[in-house]
Amino acid sequence: MDAGGDLTPESTKRSTPIWDRVPPRLRRSPGLSRDRIVRAAIVLVDREGLDNMAMRDIAGVLGSSPMSLYRHVPSKEDLIDLMVDAIVAEQDLDGIPSGDWRNDLERLARTNREMLLAHPWASRPPVRPLLGPEALRRLETALAIFPRSVPVTARAWAVNTVDAFVRGSVGADLAERFEIERTGLDKAEWQQVVAPYMSKILDSGNFPHVQAYLHGENTDPGAQFDAGLSAVLSGIVNQFTDEHLR
Repeated sequence: MDAGGDLTPESTKRSTPIWDRVPPRLRRSPGLSRDRIVRAAIVLVDREGLDNMAMRDIAGVLGSSPMSLYRHVPSKEDLIDLMVDAIVAEQDLDGIPSGDWRNDLERLARTNREMLLAHPWASRPPVRPLLGPEALRRLETALAIFPRSVPVTARAWAVNTVDAFVRGSVGADLAERFEIERTGLDKAEWQQVVAPYMSKILDSGNFPHVQAYLHGENTDPGAQFDAGLSAVLSGIVNQFTDEHLR
């Protein structure tokens, strides 16, 4: 980018989606392909986390050099884009649309949750829309589940609302896993550490609602997700007018 903020040819090339670039002419590299690189990276990042992803580690798993990887995937950022799109393909969209849009929207939510729980690194909300072919295929399927009378803007709002709920719910589910990585303490150990402080705070009588919540909290992630998703779907149904759904 030049001093005036315009994109230079090189920066334009970097910002062009990886799927829209002409692939380079490669020398023969037996056993190495973009798909293999992406799959190896997903397995590695599932285990080590996205922050620890290094091209040299992926190359080591594949028995190749980092430079061999760059011939197939120009940058780490491109690789992450390819990885995110690849895992979207794991979502089960068979039979959608079914003719029952509320049920389809629930199915989309549940299969999205399964994908995100299987790949915790992907639970970070995307800053920009996902443009890969699998992400666009999912969006096309999601937008097609509604009656023709529902405006496409309302359809997109409903899908985005459900997806946002799923990401928030998964983030809460994964928080414990991330805290164990950060502190080295599991939930029981952490509760033991904070127990004296919390007892003192709650015994003060200044937080009766917090105390009631903690004593009655349902900590089952599945039950919490079910209740929240039901509420979100009911809200969407109520938001749509009879005219939309005729």
